Amino acid sequence: MRKFTDLNGEWNLYYCEKYDTDVKLPCENGGILSTKITANVPCNVETALSGAGKIGADLYKGMATEENMKFEDYHWWFEREFDVPETNGRIYLNFGMVDCFADYYINGALVHTSDNAFCEIEFDVSDFVKKGAKNTVCVHIKPVMPYVLSRKYNQGMMYFHTNYASYVRKSIHSFGWDIMPRAVSAGIYRDVKLVCDDGFDIDELSYEVINATEKSAYIRFWISVKMPYGEHRKDNEIKISGRCGDSCFEKTQKLNRFTACVMNIEVKNPLLWFPYGYGSANVYELKAELVSDGNIKDIRTETLGIRTVRLERTETSKYEKGKFQFYINDVPVMCKGSNHVPVDAYHSRDKARYAKMLELAKECECNILRVWGGGVYEQKEFYDFCDRNGIMVWQDFMMACYPQSPDGGHMKKLEREFEWAVKKLRNHPSLILWAGDNEVDECGAKMGAVPSTNYVTRTLLPKILAQHDRTRPYIESSPYIADSVANDYRYGKAYLPEQHLWGTRDYFKADFYSKTNAVFVSEEGYHGCPSVESLKKIVDENKVWPVYNEQWALHSSDQTGNLGRVKLMDEQIVQFFGKKAENIEDFSLASQISQAEADKFFIENIRTKKGETSGIIWWNLLDGWPQMSDAVVDYFYEKKLAFYYIKRSQQPFALMMGGLKNWNYPLYAENDTLETKSGTYEVSDIDTGEVLARGEFCIKPNSAEKIDSLRIYYSEKRFLVIKWNLNGKTFFNHYLCGYPPFDFEQYKSWLRKFNGIVNGE
Repeated sequence: MRKFTDLNGEWNLYYCEKYDTDVKLPCENGGILSTKITANVPCNVETALSGAGKIGADLYKGMATEENMKFEDYHWWFEREFDVPETNGRIYLNFGMVDCFADYYINGALVHTSDNAFCEIEFDVSDFVKKGAKNTVCVHIKPVMPYVLSRKYNQGMMYFHTNYASYVRKSIHSFGWDIMPRAVSAGIYRDVKLVCDDGFDIDELSYEVINATEKSAYIRFWISVKMPYGEHRKDNEIKISGRCGDSCFEKTQKLNRFTACVMNIEVKNPLLWFPYGYGSANVYELKAELVSDGNIKDIRTETLGIRTVRLERTETSKYEKGKFQFYINDVPVMCKGSNHVPVDAYHSRDKARYAKMLELAKECECNILRVWGGGVYEQKEFYDFCDRNGIMVWQDFMMACYPQSPDGGHMKKLEREFEWAVKKLRNHPSLILWAGDNEVDECGAKMGAVPSTNYVTRTLLPKILAQHDRTRPYIESSPYIADSVANDYRYGKAYLPEQHLWGTRDYFKADFYSKTNAVFVSEEGYHGCPSVESLKKIVDENKVWPVYNEQWALHSSDQTGNLGRVKLMDEQIVQFFGKKAENIEDFSLASQISQAEADKFFIENIRTKKGETSGIIWWNLLDGWPQMSDAVVDYFYEKKLAFYYIKRSQQPFALMMGGLKNWNYPLYAENDTLETKSGTYEVSDIDTGEVLARGEFCIKPNSAEKIDSLRIYYSEKRFLVIKWNLNGKTFFNHYLCGYPPFDFEQYKSWLRKFNGIVNGE
């Protein structure tokens, strides 16, 4: 059994820029490393420096991230004392996340090295610690940039804008991205623990749901244990039990002088796990016990969701109608949700920001989050929330736009990371898909590469998943590009069932968006300016207006001074309202209106085609640093207008309108539940109060139906209020008729009136 002691809290942090390679520890050579502060671990070095008053309190405002780039070249030593109890077992140190190249010293002796910021790190220190006494641990973290700059880069690697990260396993966004600042940080980002192990340990516990119905489910459990040699001759057994409400199961199986077993269990009348809208997200509390000669030697707890998942997809849509459809418990699911990017550029602060972010996802009716591959594998709290709230998780491996390194040693590093990630996350029922990478097929196809030659996604990852997670769907890349259509894609023809829809980001109802052949849209977004109150926290007061300045450029996120995304927001305002904003208040609101209508259209354009389409994962919910972006909630948790529009568009049952065709706007009822929905509806003009449509509906489970049509001219610009009554409750949506330019003052009037209607004022 393993017992843990928390080693978080105050550590000494030493640092220097110029480093004598003969100095391994901060106390050597007469204290040559004399710069010392107190760091509260977990921390980034920047958060520690800020807390000690060595740099500004706000790590993001103005040009702060550029000013702190000097620390990329520093060396860092984290040091603290810790007690080790008297024990006959082995002693380990466990670090949840260390970024990135690190040496670990115990009482002055080098005992371990690490070079991957994604993986949990654990190593045996039994032979180096003094039991029943105080000991010292020191972690020397070296800069990554000298290593990056010393490597060779071939043509294929140089094509990617992320080529500098080809040999380094740390969050790729930290080198600068269009959603994150350059912050090539270092630190101990997650919990540090002392582990005392008596030798008996349930090392692995995983499961497969073979099949599941409301009457019966068959589950296969895989258990491996560790025990001192010779103990396997005793009467050892594994006991598995699970409970969810009144549903429970239990089984015991002997190990038969071995250290692993497979256990098949039938659960009668199981409580199934469903995504939000389709049923309850039932989670069983799972317990495994290792029993030796009648004595419990170890206990491991997990969560268990009884559900099946499969993905039916076609490789292309060139010669047939494309398909990309998830089925949960054999039910086809319409996916509606957000791409999830890191909640902070400094990952030691991630856990503290999870709760609000996840509640926002729940509030705006998301049933899926895509963990984008440019960030990190998130922590247990993230996936636990998704498990219990029916939010499906599309999990990228951390390979966003990641070029292949020819280094064989680096490939081994990737293999160890992927195996760790799969084992760490595979028991979460919310996780419905592994994706090999983000946009690597796409980048490769554009330069004439053959996608199937990607060793990591076509060979390495399938091998690892076959060994450790056989039943969960996997796609090689997002978007996946088959060899047969790679050349088409290179020349602008996307015969892809699943797509990232970015385009030029001009008018959001342009043909590129409205006439897409995508069955499933896994990225699509539109810029929206933060509120004026938030802007004052992002840039210096004298830089708030006008918007064309270096601080706006940096927070757009461009480290080269390019104001392209600021210009994009400016042009989208002109596109929608026909003129430029004259002050920052109008700029902020006009931009948010444009974004809100765009995101609403993107979602409803997919939902109203249900049957032909199967999901949209828009970009994105929450900013990971203060910026001007596609996020619908800014870094300070201030909701943009788009958040409220999305919330109404993503209701499991909703009425929404399609585009004008043959003199009429069709009105659809979209039912993403497993219940028949019956009620009444009414569509009216917000200015005149004229009722344009009224009636009753009765919509079958998991279906969409056109229930009415409204004859309105192209030339009419109207704000329509869509209202429906269901089970004694009233719900709302709206639709904007006509084409730009719209009158800004009139739209503000519509917005005030609509808010009053929705709020019963």
